[in-house]
Amino acid sequence: MQPSMPLFGSPTAYNGKVYMQTTRHLYCFGKKGNNPGVPADSAKEPWPAAGPAKSLQIIPAEVTLRPGQNASFHARAIDANGFTVESVSDIKALKWNSFIPPTARVRSTMKASFNAAGELAAANETTPSAAPLRQPSAI
Repeated sequence: MQPSMPLFGSPTAYNGKVYMQTTRHLYCFGKKGNNPGVPADSAKEPWPAAGPAKSLQIIPAEVTLRPGQNASFHARAIDANGFTVESVSDIKALKWNSFIPPTARVRSTMKASFNAAGELAAANETTPSAAPLRQPSAI
């Protein structure tokens, strides 16, 4: 290898060989073929099956809207481990409530509401507002 060719990163060892990337070439040092000392790939464990639905996951979890803007959401039922059980097909059927936690130091409400299309529609007022919404508890 010519000393004038810069290396990209560190040499990498894989399958009994050492690889080095330069600006012009990829070099491999070692015996041709597979290295008999490398263990065979282990069988992949199957992905666990989802359990019964425990809660809803609303996506996106947070939004920022300017006056007059709308935000659409989608939801999916998830199990106790966070695995998707099913997607909610009718987002308009979910019932949303304004929610102020009892421990909140700032008790404000958002100047927005859900329209007939199931989108969160910000009011046309230029007054800043923010508030959490209680996630729907049932599908």
